[in-house]
Amino acid sequence: MTKANRWQTIYLAVFFVILYLPVLSVILYSFNANPSTAKWTGLTLDWYRELFDDLKKHQPARYSSSAFKWQSSLPRFPLC
Repeated sequence: MTKANRWQTIYLAVFFVILYLPVLSVILYSFNANPSTAKWTGLTLDWYRELFDDLKKHQPARYSSSAFKWQSSLPRFPLC
């Protein structure tokens, strides 16, 4: 491995760590029992239970998905 290839590999590895570390930390803290991310109090699935129990939060997603399905079918069936 040449010196240039080694630096490119290191640069690429650092790039992906910087890119994915915030995403992984958000995923990790979504399982935190404490509402604040300042203190870790243990693992919980309560936040996800709240999200999926509340049907009102799902209604906008249903509207969006039905609108998407309707709009995506338009180009397939032209009126002319």
